[in-house]
Amino acid sequence: MRGSFTNGRGMLVGLIGQIVVRSTFGWEEIDAIEYDLRDRDALVEVKSKTTTVEPLPHHHASVAASSFHQQATNLVFCRVQVAYNPDPKKPIAPQKLWILGWLSREEFFDRSALVRKGEMDGNYAARVDCRSVQAVELRRLVKP
Repeated sequence: MRGSFTNGRGMLVGLIGQIVVRSTFGWEEIDAIEYDLRDRDALVEVKSKTTTVEPLPHHHASVAASSFHQQATNLVFCRVQVAYNPDPKKPIAPQKLWILGWLSREEFFDRSALVRKGEMDGNYAARVDCRSVQAVELRRLVKP
C-alpha cells in the first residue's frame, strides 16, 4: 500500500481489532474515516497494533500523527498477537487479541506524550510521529 510502513498489514490488524471490539460489546459498525463504531452517542475509533508477546501495563498505546484529524469521541486500544515473521511482504497469522482499554479523545490528547519518528516509544523506536500513553493509564472496558 502506498505510504504504509507495514505494507498494508496494519489494515488487516486494524480490521481484526474492530471486528472483535464490535462483536464483544455489540456496538454498531460505522467504518468511516473518522471512526469505526458507535456506542449510543459515542463515536469509537479502534487502534490495533501487532505484538509477539502478551501486553504488559508498561507497554504503550499510541496514535500516529496521520490519525490526529479523526474526530472519534473515544479511542479503544488493542494488541493482536501474531507469529513473528521478519518478511513484511508475507501475510500475518493472528493468534490472540487483547483489548487494552480506552480513553476519550480529549483524555488521550491531555495524557499522551508526543513521540517523534525515531524517538523511543517505550522499548521501540517510533516509526512515525505519534502520541503515546502507557497501557496502565487506559480505562478498562467491561463487557455488558
